[in-house]
Amino acid sequence: MVDALFFKLKNAVLKSLKNMIILFHQTKKIYFQVDVILNVTREDLYLDCGGVSGAILKAAGQVVQEQCNLFHPELLKPGEIFVTLSGALPTKAIFHGYCTEWDNGECLRELMSNTLKEARNRKYTSIALPAIGTGKLHYPTAEVARLMLLEIQYSTILHPEDTPKDIRIVLYRKDPETISGFEEAIKDYLKAFIDDSGSDDDVNEGVEHEIVISQMVELDQDSEEYIDVAKRFNQGTILSIRRVQNPVMHSHYEYLKGVMEKLNPNINNERILYHGTAVDSLLNINSNGFNRSYCGKNATKFGDGVYFAVDPQYSAQEIYSPPDSEGNRYIYQVRVLVGNSTEGESEMKEPPLLPDSSGRRYDSVYGYKGKVFVVFKDGVAYPEYLITFT
Repeated sequence: MVDALFFKLKNAVLKSLKNMIILFHQTKKIYFQVDVILNVTREDLYLDCGGVSGAILKAAGQVVQEQCNLFHPELLKPGEIFVTLSGALPTKAIFHGYCTEWDNGECLRELMSNTLKEARNRKYTSIALPAIGTGKLHYPTAEVARLMLLEIQYSTILHPEDTPKDIRIVLYRKDPETISGFEEAIKDYLKAFIDDSGSDDDVNEGVEHEIVISQMVELDQDSEEYIDVAKRFNQGTILSIRRVQNPVMHSHYEYLKGVMEKLNPNINNERILYHGTAVDSLLNINSNGFNRSYCGKNATKFGDGVYFAVDPQYSAQEIYSPPDSEGNRYIYQVRVLVGNSTEGESEMKEPPLLPDSSGRRYDSVYGYKGKVFVVFKDGVAYPEYLITFT
């Protein structure tokens, strides 16, 4: 039974999506009128381990455990999900997932990404999610709330038609710390996405908000910001410089930057680089960032990733920044997390392993003696400014 509705967010992503994220405060009886629920359990898929997993097994029946034993005898990988029927539960399926100890949220994000992808593939329109890892794993509540919302936002941006419209985050009555933490984290998160026409006082229970995904702000030519960007660029005749304001993408980038700085504490992980592109790619980059799927359009000499130049003159070559029908050309000034870098090679799908025994890889590769850098992970480059020039 659902005891109380805590918060409701109407997410009008791209002006057309109405995606409901609802926080429920309830007992451990698992009764949801949704298509699927996510159960975070052990890697061996032994469900009767107490907590939420044990409650789900009790409600669904032993048939669910039998499906796990029969069809997935091997261990779950971190972030992986396994799908079973729902037994006696009034849902279409149960997604079972596994998370490791806290690893700066990487496993949590992988699990959320796989969960939403499977829900999209199955055309499910509603899903119930737990506060992942906030129980026995002791994940930090604020980070869990932020990262879960971030993955939901990315799904709605990239797959607005297929992402479930009814997403329920389920919290439990006997865990007031998690309840309070999620409420505060979501209110703080919302403040970053409310249009300037609103006010902070609007972030209250039951209030609906429009989410601003991406805005382009044209800089005043007399401003210090414009002068600084133009001085760095110093190519051709600048027609305009616009700041890209994409809070979802920027939040993701800052999170990855924080993780990288913890892993590489003694180096400069971030560089300001340049990326030329054609006019028909602008909207996609402004909304979704740089996509490795388009690699090879111009070159893959140092690997199959996204390329950035140290010198804007390199990106200003017409092969990289071709003119549109009016002769205008486009280059982004980009903040890129290059981290530990090594020389790239053709056909690389990812950077090579570091020479230590950590199992980690280099963060990027470079070419032409450090004149270009190549990254292979989404989110590690933020398009800060779009420069239009001739």
